[in-house]
Amino acid sequence: MRLHRVMRPVGKTLTGIFLLIALIFVAGPAVAGNVYIRANAEGTGQDAWLELNDLEQFSLGLVGCKKSRGKLDLQMVLSVYGKANVPAELETLRTTEVDATLGLDVCINGICEENEFRSEARPWGNVLLRDISIERSQEKIRAMRVIVPNESMKYEYQGDVDVILRKICKDTPSQNARTRSSPPDPLRALRNILR
Repeated sequence: MRLHRVMRPVGKTLTGIFLLIALIFVAGPAVAGNVYIRANAEGTGQDAWLELNDLEQFSLGLVGCKKSRGKLDLQMVLSVYGKANVPAELETLRTTEVDATLGLDVCINGICEENEFRSEARPWGNVLLRDISIERSQEKIRAMRVIVPNESMKYEYQGDVDVILRKICKDTPSQNARTRSSPPDPLRALRNILR
């Protein structure tokens, strides 16, 4: 009888702890989609492609990133891959006419701004491009989202975007830095005087 009285409170406590852990696990952040790091077209660095939906159809490219004066300058590229059926809103993006512009909201850590994207033709299909600058001093980037008109689902990447940017962004060469093809000649000044 005594054992039963002791075990009842212990069982309730263990059940409560288990439920609390389960709630924390369920309420945690969504798992990030896939990230692909690839050599860029110029062969001078790397670009990143972040999947914005689970079906590997809609990706956000972070392309040509360069560090300059406290900012990261890069190009955002929105691409709908393949010829397979996609939701109507993605089909609209995929079939945007070349050189047309489209206003889309881009959200970084939940702060959204409208951006004008320009459509260009690429070998795999039309893409939407936008040049952006990100302040390097801003808070860590944990989520990037594109709000598509009439969207049927949320198109977002959740993960440590800062790590990705550190991997692909390179320093721009300093304008004041001189490159020398050979070591300095110590007798050059003397020769100039003797002339």
